[in-house]
Amino acid sequence: MNGGRPVATIVEVEDGLWQASLPGIGTVTVDDPRMAAWQLQELVAEQRVINVLDVSPPVLAGADGEPVFAFLLQFTACGSDRDDLDVYAEVKAHPPSGCRWSPEPHRPGLLCLRPGSSPLDAIAGVVSEVRDRYGLGTELTDLGFDRLWEWFGDHERRTELVAHLLLMAAHRAGLLGLDSDDLVKFLREVMPPRSPA
Repeated sequence: MNGGRPVATIVEVEDGLWQASLPGIGTVTVDDPRMAAWQLQELVAEQRVINVLDVSPPVLAGADGEPVFAFLLQFTACGSDRDDLDVYAEVKAHPPSGCRWSPEPHRPGLLCLRPGSSPLDAIAGVVSEVRDRYGLGTELTDLGFDRLWEWFGDHERRTELVAHLLLMAAHRAGLLGLDSDDLVKFLREVMPPRSPA
């Protein structure tokens, strides 16, 4: 799964702080789990006296050794009547497991470190849970990408961009009365077949 990349263990050590450890390299403490891999890359670069961009980011794993993915999932009120932040009170008070209410003031959201077989799997799990528990999942459409046309970063970052675009498409399709079957049919028709690995 890790493609030869080192595996770092990340755990929440107290409310709002995570500690990530890379064997033989060191440990970092972060208030945003999305920064753990980058800070560990910086430690590796310092120790090897090389450019940080020449260091592969580590794969993050929970205490149980299973892969975890860090992401910020934001609510948008596009096309809805949810401009009142009180509708988020319950999810803010009782966020899904592995998530906490985002400290970013301009847009409500969840900062998450969740297990999954891929970033898509981890993100979909949060959206589904928020939809089922609070009736708000259709508004989770933003993963923080400002320039959606840019294509850079490692495989996980690029997968998050795909998730961002799919979340936006699902939300807007729902506003038009299209359902998931319509979207799946469209994707099956336009996506090229997967090449053998």
